[in-house]
Amino acid sequence: MLDRLGLGDAETIEIAVFGLACRHCEATVEAVLEDLSAVDRADVDREGGRARVRGTGDVSAQALVAQVRSVGYEARPLSKGG
Repeated sequence: MLDRLGLGDAETIEIAVFGLACRHCEATVEAVLEDLSAVDRADVDREGGRARVRGTGDVSAQALVAQVRSVGYEARPLSKGG
């Protein structure tokens, strides 16, 4: 979707998320990540325990981890790619 919008310079960051028990947990984490203005899209995989986040260069793994922790889940950075 971002490529269709011409956002080729979007950055992807992947973080590990712990404690996701159900679809509601997954949706909660997606929503809180997408609340960050620098985030264009967040895809959370509860079974894999990961969140893949696309956004501008203004987004950092540390900010994503802090956002996830703010709603009661543990998280840590995995990778950063462009």
